[in-house]
Amino acid sequence: MGNGVYAVPIEGVDEDGCQRYRLWAADRMVIQAIHYRKADGSFSMNKNEAACMAAPKSR
Repeated sequence: MGNGVYAVPIEGVDEDGCQRYRLWAADRMVIQAIHYRKADGSFSMNKNEAACMAAPKSR
């Protein structure tokens, strides 16, 4: 994510099959919120923007 801030995967996926991430930095505080990877590789806290939400689901 830049400047020593990293998106670390949270173990497992959620009920929609989306991988969740949390932010981590060794030298500063970061927001404690779930992030999702977007199709362009960036991250968003908005699950509706996540690449996994665009993929067809098999249920």
